[in-house]
Amino acid sequence: MKRGVPYYGQIHGLITVKKRKDGNERVIAMLITTSQDICIINAYMPTCNTDSQYEYRECLDIIFDIIQKYQETHKIILCGDLNGTLLDSRNNKHDKILKSSVSEMGRSTGVNKDERPTFFHHAWSSSSQIDYILVNDKNLISKYNIDDKSSINLSAHTSVTVKSTIEIPAITKPANKNKKAKFKLQWDKMDKRQYNNLIQQYYYCRKQCQHSDGYGYKQPYKSREYYNSKKLLQLKGPKWKASPEVQILLRSCRDLYKQWQEVGKQKDHPMATTLRNKKRKLRSKIRMEQAVSRQNLYQQIMDNPNSQYTP
Repeated sequence: MKRGVPYYGQIHGLITVKKRKDGNERVIAMLITTSQDICIINAYMPTCNTDSQYEYRECLDIIFDIIQKYQETHKIILCGDLNGTLLDSRNNKHDKILKSSVSEMGRSTGVNKDERPTFFHHAWSSSSQIDYILVNDKNLISKYNIDDKSSINLSAHTSVTVKSTIEIPAITKPANKNKKAKFKLQWDKMDKRQYNNLIQQYYYCRKQCQHSDGYGYKQPYKSREYYNSKKLLQLKGPKWKASPEVQILLRSCRDLYKQWQEVGKQKDHPMATTLRNKKRKLRSKIRMEQAVSRQNLYQQIMDNPNSQYTP
């Protein structure tokens, strides 16, 4: 994010995202190469202050140059906090410049939108519609939505979303058929009577037949599977490496569980409450580390976006 201008990509298929050098700290351009090439221009325009119209025009000139450069080869999408409204109800200096420039560049929201505000003053003294998603081809947008202000949204802005007609084909990664779940036999929970009966039948059959065949050698192995409990050791799916802090919490939970098991696993025992609190702390730690890991991954993508994603 640069000075309030976020850029990110949600990848549904095999695409290439490249951040261009065109723009400045307030205007960022990205090219998305897929079945249909797209140029996304994300802008955070200057706020309305004394003599701010000069910087505002400068940013619009940069946007116009980017559009001129890519409009012949890409579908152009302009979005962001434009700090000016297209509504007729307001006409300050930024509003007049924005309306004129949008008309000159042939931008629109694609479909009819409502007049709900997208920005709310922190003291709730005023509100305005200054966040937009604008396109040059009206057929690109099938739905335009301004979300309601949510109580859990700490930003002064609410989100603006569109449903595009552009389709990006998804590529599904084939499952690894060779990887199987692993189990551990729990001999202490074995049905000894049935297991011994099957072993005796096996030796009796072998003595009667006086020869070895595939059935005779496989039978004891099958018997231990049929009459033994199995404990799941490993599931299919991605591997996650636990940090030293998480491993300490895991060992603590295991030790507490064993101690609780020795006292009969009584639900009203104080050790049960301690174990529940430890597990809650463990889950919280795991979620926090996974969130940090995701954030680091996003930051790597942002720092080096000139790469091709292969699922």
